[in-house]
Amino acid sequence: MFLMKNCMEIFKMKTKIIKIREAILHLIFALFVKRRSIRNMYNINN
Repeated sequence: MFLMKNCMEIFKMKTKIIKIREAILHLIFALFVKRRSIRNMYNINN
């Protein structure tokens, strides 16, 4: 019983870590896209 509970906890932790990693990747991607669009706007203005 304890072993099963332990496995579930580890599984929850893994899914949480994966979700956090995905969120960070999305953030980095959004920032990258934003920076590119800002740079393009800057180039157009120049």
